[in-house]
Parts: sequence; structure tokens; C-alpha cells
Amino acid sequence: MTPLDVFERYYKAIQSIYGSRLMVQILLSVNPEGTPLSRLREITGSTSQALIPKIRKLESLSLVEPLGSGYGPTTLGRLIAQKIGDFSLTMGTLTAHLQFWEDHDLSSVPWPMLERLGDLLNAEIIYDTGTDILHVYYHYLQLISEANEIFGISAVMSPGLAESLGSRVTQGIPVHLLVNAAMIPLLEKEPYRSQMSALGSFENFHVWLIDRPIRFGMTVTDSCISLGFYKRNAEIYDSSTDLFSRDPNAIAWGRNLFEHLRSEAVPLNL
Repeated sequence: MTPLDVFERYYKAIQSIYGSRLMVQILLSVNPEGTPLSRLREITGSTSQALIPKIRKLESLSLVEPLGSGYGPTTLGRLIAQKIGDFSLTMGTLTAHLQFWEDHDLSSVPWPMLERLGDLLNAEIIYDTGTDILHVYYHYLQLISEANEIFGISAVMSPGLAESLGSRVTQGIPVHLLVNAAMIPLLEKEPYRSQMSALGSFENFHVWLIDRPIRFGMTVTDSCISLGFYKRNAEIYDSSTDLFSRDPNAIAWGRNLFEHLRSEAVPLNL
């Protein structure tokens, strides 16, 4: 059966939860230690008279059970709450920055990482402006200058960016760079060829080569993540807009994305 077939068969059970804002709030609020009814009133802003029928309904579905002086999730309840939580985080991330996601090509981001897009919920979008046309670029150089470790996935390159990364390498900062095959002809030209050769002897500089198309650029440091994309349905990297975050969840997302792609890559002999 396809997910659509399942929905058609069980939509009443699905709607019984998703159709009630209060039931979703309860499921996402109860914890394994037991959540008192008074706490549920505070969280939801509802009265006991409104909450109790919804709690009874969740009990009948084996999703919530009495626990201590309150209520807790059953094992099934924890599973459903996790699925609802993931969906909520994803929808929240997409809605908070809808224009950014609509305007850019996400197709080359590995699916397991797209499934965790909700980790980027607390990010902000950095734009170039009419009075500061290099705002994104200089913001990026600032985060590079502050980093104690750098992980980068490059879809594009510029002499200024290469010089900035090279400077951090010579200062002893570990720099890990992943590029795809389309970048090689560019890196074989000057000034990149000389820059790469000069850095080849540094043990803190590592470059990996991957075959799959990469239509985004990402830099993750010990304290932040910067993420940009190609424009949707175009062969132009959008250097005027960047997603930026210092949220630990977003930083972890970026590191996991880097490691996911590095597992497919091979070291590049400099």
C-alpha cells in the first residue's frame, strides 16, 4: 500500500489527532516522568474541562496513560509525538524562510539531510542590500576569521575566498574542504593552482573530491553555519543570499551533511 492508500483507509484516525490542536499540544507536552494536569493547563492555555475529554481520547488510542500525579506518553505515544514533532519542525523551518527555500535549488542535498531540515529552524537569512552589495560576502569572511575549525563544501570559488581560507590554514586552523569534479578545471587555473600547491604541505589542510553534483555551498565552523544555494531552475549561484545560524542544532546538521558527503568522496592529491 502506498502512503496515499494508507491515508485513505485510516484518515479518520489520522484526523482524530491532527484535527485537534489541543490533542497535538497534549501529545507534545506530556513527558515520561508524568505531566500534571495543572502544567498542561499552563502549556495549552486551556481549562481542565477542555483538556480532560482530549486526554481520555488519547488514552483510548493508547497514546497517553495516567502516570504518577499526571499523564505520560505510552511507547506508541512517544513514537507519534516524535513524528508530529519532526513534521512541525520541518513545516516551521519552511514557513519561517519560505521565500529562501522557494527561490533555491535543494535537489543536491542528500535526502537524509532534507528529512532533518527542521534543525535549521532558528537560522536567519542574510541579504545583500542596495547600500551594502557585499554584505553576505563580508559576513562570510567574518565567520571564517573567527573559526577554530572549518568544514566547507564548495560549489563556487573566488580569489578572495581562497585567500581567506589559505590564511587560516597557515595560521594552523584545521580546514576540511570538499569539492565536486566540476570545480577541478577552475582549481587548475591561477591563482587557485598556486594557492592549492602552497597549502599542500600543511597537515591541517584536507581536500576531498566527490562525483555527485553539488548545487550549494556550505561552511561549518565550531560556532556557526553558512549555507547558500544555486538559484532554482538556473545555473547561477546566488551569492547575494545566505542562511546563517549559531544554533547548535544547525551546526550539527551541517557537520552531518559534510560527513555524509565525505563518506562518498576521495582525498584530492594537492
